[in-house]
This record gives sequence, structure tokens and C-alpha cells, in this order.
Amino acid sequence: MSPWFWVWLSVVVVTLIIEATTVGFASIWFSIGAFVAMLMSISDKIPWWAQAIVFVVVSLGLLLSLRKISLKLFEKNKKKKGSHNTNLDRYIGKIYEVIQVIDDGKRAMIKINDIDWEIFEPNKEYVIGDHVKVIDFSGSKVVVKKEENIVLK
Repeated sequence: MSPWFWVWLSVVVVTLIIEATTVGFASIWFSIGAFVAMLMSISDKIPWWAQAIVFVVVSLGLLLSLRKISLKLFEKNKKKKGSHNTNLDRYIGKIYEVIQVIDDGKRAMIKINDIDWEIFEPNKEYVIGDHVKVIDFSGSKVVVKKEENIVLK
């Protein structure tokens, strides 16, 4: 077994760790390419440059041909009703009370699980006690829709 086996094994491990810590199929393609090159490196007859070419061809081939399809499948599964891909998704559709008003009512805060969140809804003004329905999360803000005639239980 050539020393390149360990190089390719290291590349597989590193790219899998990167894949596990990122979203959106960032490096899985390189993991597969490195795995194929690692299998080639078992034979001492295949030179390192041929392994490198196979790594590049397999990785880029998979990246260019399958990434778009896999992202579509990922998004399709993400949007399935009842699916919670983050812990914030479970709050969408729930109603909360405005607890603080900023900038004369142009900005406001709600509390979700003991965390204060700034809310966002274009062209709306708030007063403490207003009720809002969570529509989405955008960065550090909660996109809401002001609700009228709501009584919280």
C-alpha cells in the first residue's frame, strides 16, 4: 500500500468533518472523489498524479451534476409540513405579545422562550401588548404579522 493511501484517507476524513459542520452539501463530493483516489492508491502501480486526476474529475463531476439536484431534494424535504429543520421553525404560526417598543413604535420586541427578539413588519407601528403572529425568521429578527382582536390564554 502506497503512502498516498494515508493522504487520501486524511482528505476523506477532513472533508467529511467539513460536511458535517456545514449546510448544503459543501464537501461531500470531495469526500467521494478522495475515497475513489484512496481505493486507487491501494495499488502501487497507479501513480499519485493519476490518483489526483481521478480525484479532481470525480469530485467536480459529482459537484456539477448532482449538487443542484440534491439541493432541490433538501429544500423539498425542508418545506414538508410539520418538518422542523431548526428549533426556530416550531414557533412559526404562533402568536406572541409585544413586550417592548423602540423608536416610537417603529421597532418592537417579543419574548420567545425567555429570549427577546426584535420583530419586523414593514410599515407597522406597535404598542406594548399588541399581538403578532410569527411568519418567519430572518437573521436575528422575527418576521411577523400584526394580529387584531387576539386574546392570549
